[in-house]
Amino acid sequence: MYIHLQNDLGDPLKLRLTAHTLGMESFTGYFDAYYIDALQVRVPSLCEIDTVLENTGKDKKGDAIVVTLANHISYLCRYHKVFPAEEKTFADILAQKKYEALLLATSDTEVEAMAERYAMEPIPTEVVD
Repeated sequence: MYIHLQNDLGDPLKLRLTAHTLGMESFTGYFDAYYIDALQVRVPSLCEIDTVLENTGKDKKGDAIVVTLANHISYLCRYHKVFPAEEKTFADILAQKKYEALLLATSDTEVEAMAERYAMEPIPTEVVD
């Protein structure tokens, strides 16, 4: 199944949130795995970040998708895998109260582990629309 993330991410996330609300998390693992795998090879857009934060539960720090997104953004900036202008944009975004959940969900240990995993593979530095 292919999901064009910028256009179609909202509906699967809403369905996922509903499943989590009803205690049916076990049925959303395939989407979590797909999103996490797809995220590793691209730079998320602001639209995607907003969509994820608007369509995940209150416990952002415990949500696999939010945690992965937060760590991925941190990795991209900390290890300069995006252009300086994109780093500044991410920094400006994360400084806003609205995006505080991403900062709280970031794990230095996981970001460092990502750097080790990706050491052999460069991350694309272009935004995919």
